[in-house]
Amino acid sequence: MLSQKSLMSLMGYVPALVVQYFAQHEQIKELPAKQSFQSVVMFTDVSGFTNLTESLSKLGNEGPELTAFVINRYMELLVKAISQSGGDILKFAGDAMIVVWPPSYKTDIVQVHEDLRLTCRMALQNALDIQNKLNDTCILPDLKLSVKIGFGIGDINIIYVGGVYNRSEYLATGEPLLQAFQSEHCATKGGETIISKEVYEFVKDYFTFETINHDNKQFYLVKKLNAYSKVKLKAEATLIKNSIILNPKIQQQLAMFVPAALKPYMEIGLERWGSELRRVTTMFINLSIDLSDAKTDSGLQRIQNVIKTVQYCVYTFEGSLNKLLMDDKGSTCIAVFGLPPVSHQNDPVRAIQSAFLLESELKKIKCKVAIGISTGIAYCGVVGTSGSRREYSVLGDCVNLAARLMQIATQPFSPCILIDQTSASDAQTKIQSIFWSERKVKGKEKGVLIYEPLSLQEDFKKIKDINTHLEFRVMSTHSMGSITNLNSVLSSKSLQCHNNPSSTIVFDKYHINCREYDEELQPVGRQQEINQIKDFIQKFLDEFKKNKYVQNRLVLIKGEYGIGKSFLAKTVLKNVEALQNKETLLEIMISSLNPSSRSKLLNSIRIFLRNIFLSYAQKLNKAANVELIQQIYKCNSHLANLISQVLSLTVNDIKANTIREDLTLAKSIKKFVYKLISLYLEQDQLQAQIQNEDQTQEYYSQALIILIDDMQDSDAGSLYLLKSILKNFRNILVVGCIRNKFTEFSFFDNNNHKSECQSEFLGKIIAQQINTLTINLKGLKQADQLSELFEIYFKIKSFVCMEEDQKNQEQTMFARRKRTSSIDDIYEMVELLKKIRDPLMFWESKPELEEMDFNSLCINYLYVITYGHPLKMIYLMKHLLDNHYIILDEQRNLGMASKKFRTLIKHEEWLDIDAPLMAVQINGPYIDKLTAVQQLILKQACVIGDIFDIQTLNYVNPFKDFIKQKPLINELNSLYEQGILDIMNMEIENIYYRFSYSFFRETIYQRMTYAQRRQAHKNVALALQKIPQPFDYHNNKEYTRMQYHWTQAQNRNSVIVDEGTLLPKLTNFEKKQLIIKKIKQILDQNRRNVLLKSGYINKRSEKGLQWNWRFCVISSEYLIVSQEDDNPEHILTIYLKHIQLIEREFSTEYFALTITTSQWSRGKQVFESYRKVYFALETEDELNEWVTYLEFAKAYAIYMDFVNNFGRIQFPLSSNEYDFQLESELQRDNRRIARLGLIDINIGFEKIQVRHTKASTSRATMQRKHQPRKSSMFAEGYRGSTSSSQQNTSLQQQKGQDQSELILNIKTMLLNAQLQLLALVVNKFTCQKQIVLGQKLF
Repeated sequence: MLSQKSLMSLMGYVPALVVQYFAQHEQIKELPAKQSFQSVVMFTDVSGFTNLTESLSKLGNEGPELTAFVINRYMELLVKAISQSGGDILKFAGDAMIVVWPPSYKTDIVQVHEDLRLTCRMALQNALDIQNKLNDTCILPDLKLSVKIGFGIGDINIIYVGGVYNRSEYLATGEPLLQAFQSEHCATKGGETIISKEVYEFVKDYFTFETINHDNKQFYLVKKLNAYSKVKLKAEATLIKNSIILNPKIQQQLAMFVPAALKPYMEIGLERWGSELRRVTTMFINLSIDLSDAKTDSGLQRIQNVIKTVQYCVYTFEGSLNKLLMDDKGSTCIAVFGLPPVSHQNDPVRAIQSAFLLESELKKIKCKVAIGISTGIAYCGVVGTSGSRREYSVLGDCVNLAARLMQIATQPFSPCILIDQTSASDAQTKIQSIFWSERKVKGKEKGVLIYEPLSLQEDFKKIKDINTHLEFRVMSTHSMGSITNLNSVLSSKSLQCHNNPSSTIVFDKYHINCREYDEELQPVGRQQEINQIKDFIQKFLDEFKKNKYVQNRLVLIKGEYGIGKSFLAKTVLKNVEALQNKETLLEIMISSLNPSSRSKLLNSIRIFLRNIFLSYAQKLNKAANVELIQQIYKCNSHLANLISQVLSLTVNDIKANTIREDLTLAKSIKKFVYKLISLYLEQDQLQAQIQNEDQTQEYYSQALIILIDDMQDSDAGSLYLLKSILKNFRNILVVGCIRNKFTEFSFFDNNNHKSECQSEFLGKIIAQQINTLTINLKGLKQADQLSELFEIYFKIKSFVCMEEDQKNQEQTMFARRKRTSSIDDIYEMVELLKKIRDPLMFWESKPELEEMDFNSLCINYLYVITYGHPLKMIYLMKHLLDNHYIILDEQRNLGMASKKFRTLIKHEEWLDIDAPLMAVQINGPYIDKLTAVQQLILKQACVIGDIFDIQTLNYVNPFKDFIKQKPLINELNSLYEQGILDIMNMEIENIYYRFSYSFFRETIYQRMTYAQRRQAHKNVALALQKIPQPFDYHNNKEYTRMQYHWTQAQNRNSVIVDEGTLLPKLTNFEKKQLIIKKIKQILDQNRRNVLLKSGYINKRSEKGLQWNWRFCVISSEYLIVSQEDDNPEHILTIYLKHIQLIEREFSTEYFALTITTSQWSRGKQVFESYRKVYFALETEDELNEWVTYLEFAKAYAIYMDFVNNFGRIQFPLSSNEYDFQLESELQRDNRRIARLGLIDINIGFEKIQVRHTKASTSRATMQRKHQPRKSSMFAEGYRGSTSSSQQNTSLQQQKGQDQSELILNIKTMLLNAQLQLLALVVNKFTCQKQIVLGQKLF
């Protein structure tokens, strides 16, 4: 039973008329169903929406969100106005709406007619009010929106169709909708309201009109409401919803109309957090059914068949049917692949295969179809958030492009399926596409590259030439073509239309010669594995050549997604011809699964069996049909037909409905498989010797190599048959590529039982094989191998700084070389190079590496953040090149690092850089499998940093009313157990976590909307002021982080700021927070009198006759003002603790500051009298900055004076604002964990030592103790730490060095530094400061 809040939210997603229908019927017993009545229909379309999306798309990923924001605000105004007049919004369609007014349920015909007239008057009156209020509405600067409105009236039908997976859809049909659509099309600009002739007959006496002739029909433009014709509006739709009490059964029916993406957030009352920026594939489907089909029962049944087919084809590949619309131009369905909770690693492939299935299935029921597919970042969330009516929509430039492609596909001589270049690139490893045309479409300044996908060929045939064979290329090998920009390929004229369907296009802009297949590319850093497999296969071939009889062999290549398993297998097998003797008869067969073939029974073995059967039929010169099956193996017709379906000889296919169906089928056809393989492998003269169909020959004329890609997806039946084949036959070598991490899963399958069954048979296959070679692929072992990868794929031999910074870099390098002249310095450099090869030591060595070798810094930095994963590195490098973080110098083969890339390395912050596509594909589905609460927690944690603590997370948690302390602890424990988080350190009052997987944090962050990000950054910046951050090792790191968060909380575009910069876009409050943080860091080093700020200020003379520039110094006890002469007796010192008043005055010419003090001194003479000192600054920012320093220093001086006189108290700034309730919950939870044996706990103030029990993390398991090395909060999860003893020793040494350098006498410093400055330079702009902030004054 839903709560009242959730119930009201649920009813906001369903029209009042639909709610009323279900309240009356409770359940639709049979589809299709129809709801009929007479009423008024209004169709609204926002004018300027296309130009809006085009202009906002230039802002990058924030464009879709801003589009949603504008439409949301405008739609909210429309929804509010429509609700007041009683209209019921039946459908949202991007920027359009279909509105129906609830009918009259009176029985008297005359009264019904009058009620319809009154409803029509209210609707038109409401439309004029909307035009008066919302015409040329400015939502964003320089952006005005208007609305075009059309009306119709008559008999309306709301039909309920579909039913696949108990999901029904509702559609409004009838003549009034045609009238409304045609009327709106007559509007030439926004702000116009046009009605049909039928509506005109009802209201002609109450409004003023202008006649419009369009397509031999009359329409009427509504000008104004006549005098004394106004009627009282009534919110009829709202009253209907408020009057209905929904029982749980009706609630369950209505919940079908709410997207699964929103349901988890609705249940916890955080619906708006279900909105995200996601990479999705959108499919627009145009169907040849229209509104007229619903007039008859046969037409209604036709609509039901078409919609049910669409549902089946979309849901088969686990897509989401987002919208179903019907207008005068036909019917349009919008399907989206990549929405939660059914996102996948290969959504573009699924969308295209769904389109293929749609084309074939709809052709059977004589329904034409045109499909447009596009992939990109879209806003996926709620439209109409605060109104009484809302829907889950997908908005963005890629959505509009899919609609344009669909429109092009409806044109004569166009393919029925068209896709954009992004979809073609992403799906290239499974589906081939050819360039079709370049078209100019609405909403795009430049022409759009359009591709036609080629029908997937699942028939894997035997290979004679692996290097050019089609089936070998469609293995899931991640070629450069899937990650490179296709525009350059088009401009190079290397992309052409291919009539040959077996021609594969590989796009590669980083090689001079763009060719269809690059035979020279080799896996980087895999030579040892290649040699192992080659030797293994060579022994197999040598033994077969010698004896014609050899034991079967098995090669298993294991690794995570994208690590290079298929690439390695392809590289080895394409050299098999060179390994074998010409006399050796060798057949190679390949099976590679895709989302379509994966769901079929005997998925990975069926292609292998089909090819053997076709080859044998060709050998006998007979037709491959059921008769040949019965000739090979005598069986009844039912089993023969079943075998023909397995061999794909018939159109109908079979899919597994239960987990054991595939195993049952495999056992039933096992004998046929034995006979077929026996006939295929043995010599011709031995065929007659077969006596027992269960026995096989001991002598064969040829060997067979079977390559099974994505073997982890093989069903139990396939593995059972493979095990039986390997047990009963010889001369077979199987190469299996198995993903042992980040496996793909199906939303509808019971994956736990399925994986257990598969693991059982896979284990048996391995156990029965004597000769088995297992290759476990991991990331590249050395950073040096990354240099080879850069050179091969990007032609970058080394990294250097940009030309404008080259001189400074050379000077630094020259100074470093001079220092390496001694044996000790050379030894130091060698040790440094050793350390940076260890990712855990890289961050400690990074500052030294910045000075010594920029090329090594770049390579090792990229190596560490990608774990040495080659494909992640390629994707990341491609993004850096495309966005000009690195500029490719092709003549010198250099990667020119821009300033923003060096700043990126300096801050170690990657949130603003798009995560590598492969990382998004891996992490995205696993994030969607988490609960809504866990996702909300991780969204806040990812803003804090790669390392975050529970106290800070609790402080910034905006869901405290729902996620309290104990649930927060429990959810973090669950995330730790799932392997998503690691524990860095545990204390009595706090726990420190880090993200386990590469770019997992960035993937979560980049799904958040920019509004959510800014609010989270603001909360984190406030938290940094109050909660200690022990993992910030650099004295100024915490200040820099705080500055970064304030900047991200303000700027619309992403900015990485340089250290020490105060951006003018920050508010005064934010600048004050940064100044306070900076002062705190200075005072934390030493509480004695230290320098806080210095600079030149205009000071008025005591007599007020003139203004002069004076050098001023604020310490923690004094404000010191130097004079123009060299006399130390003229130095003015103001005691901060005696300042009575600090006043500011603003004028058009200057910004004045007045300080009133009761004690001051000049030279050695102290005066205890009131005095006002006047200063003037040039900007308001400078004034506010000086005032902030003075106010804080004054408060601190008063506090220190109190401490000296009465004893120490806790200064508020130094307090740790821990949540004490959270501390108590942590202590109770730690005891519970200790009882489970996960950690050792010492009661008291001792820290808790954590022993990692997980061995499945992607990096080495480490022990964390109290005070680990303070690695950057922006560091990736693998960034390690030193031991506590080493840490404490280094801190003590650093502290001693700082004290010895900072101890200076205040008078000596002022005389030697300030008087020299005054004597040498008078102009404030040319003088150089000789004082260091934080320097101790005495």
